[in-house]
Order: sequence, then structure tokens, then C-alpha cells
Amino acid sequence: MEETIIEIPDTPDDGWQPPVLKHQKADKSSKAQNCTDVFFIQYVVCILLVTAVFIIRLYDEMLCDSILGQFAAQTHAPDAQFIGQLAAILQR
Repeated sequence: MEETIIEIPDTPDDGWQPPVLKHQKADKSSKAQNCTDVFFIQYVVCILLVTAVFIIRLYDEMLCDSILGQFAAQTHAPDAQFIGQLAAILQR
């Protein structure tokens, strides 16, 4: 089986060198992780995080507001309005 790898060269004294694609034959075939497994894991983690926020909101509303405020401040979302609306929905 032939694999393609990206090799990052050592930094030479005269400047930056781009990464290089190299083909090599693998001794044994590597088992690729199924795409559905990755999405399922992400889905489960998201559900667990939302559940944790709701449980925290039940027991300590000020702590939940603090967590959501920090989430809104540190999230690099493409739209700040989206994060504001999400925090408003979770704070209700």
C-alpha cells in the first residue's frame, strides 16, 4: 500500500522551505477511522456539554451566567450575533 506523507524540511539558513509531499510504501495497511465514528463522538461530546450547562444552571444560575459569558468571550465563531443568541437561549 502506498501512503502520501507531508514532510516539513528543517529550516535552512537562507530562508523558509515549503512542506513536501512524499510517497512511500507502507509495510502494513493502516486502518482509517470511520468518518461516522468521528461525527458520533463529536455529537456525544456536544450533548454532554449542553447537559452539563443545564445542570449547572439548575443549581447555580450565577455560575452558569459566568460560564456562558466566558464562552461568548473566548469563542472564535464566524458571527458574534450567533453566540449572543445562543447564550441568551441558554440563560432563559
